[in-house]
Amino acid sequence: MSNLSGAKCVICEIGHDPNDTNKANRYCPKCGIFSHAECADPDRGEDGVCYSCRFIDENKISDKFVEPQCHMCNTSALAGGPLVKTDAKPMSMKKWKDNKAAYNRSLYGPNNFCHTLCG
Repeated sequence: MSNLSGAKCVICEIGHDPNDTNKANRYCPKCGIFSHAECADPDRGEDGVCYSCRFIDENKISDKFVEPQCHMCNTSALAGGPLVKTDAKPMSMKKWKDNKAAYNRSLYGPNNFCHTLCG
């Protein structure tokens, strides 16, 4: 998977530049999706593991672990490209105060993800 000839970023659809020296611009070694670090995950580092794969590795030992899915299209990272964590905040908690379960299922809840193209 180290050969990037002909690889296109799943987000911007720009092909890999052979003169690019950024080692984070590569296929994720876990899910195999190619993306530029600037497009999907600037924190991915030189190992190239995307955010959703790092999240899975860090949290899969939890009893309440659920594989991250896109909040918009309900598919996983493998089906639609890299996922990023959503960061939405409600204007008021008034509606959610009495219904925490609905809040957790909403876009505002914890551990929600979205494909970069869906969001």
